[in-house]
Amino acid sequence: QNVFSRTVEPLIKIILCVAGMFSECFSADWLLFIKEEDVSDSADWQHFTMYLLFVIVGICDLICPRYGKIGRTLSYMSYVSAYMLESALFYGHLHGRPILDMQCHMLISYSGLAVSTTLVYLLYNPSSI
Repeated sequence: QNVFSRTVEPLIKIILCVAGMFSECFSADWLLFIKEEDVSDSADWQHFTMYLLFVIVGICDLICPRYGKIGRTLSYMSYVSAYMLESALFYGHLHGRPILDMQCHMLISYSGLAVSTTLVYLLYNPSSI
């Protein structure tokens, strides 16, 4: 692997996802961090959580290549968890939305499930790559 895929690409993932997390905080007027009885807007929390898991994916991409097979397995599992959560969150975004928006969210949800299923398959059958 070259230097770009080992260091620069994971750093770009981390920086962009942290920027997405902060943009969700700004769009919610920082209400995500004010302790109240109820959650201000669950959509903001869903986006924040999704970005957080992709930050973890970037950290795993940065650290895991140093640890051989265990690192590769951890990297695959971080991707699986991120895409599974993405699918669940996009599926949960359907309530009260227009039909076209619901269909787009369902397609994204299905694609996340397909990616995570493929990654689990590749995790158990690494010779098929």
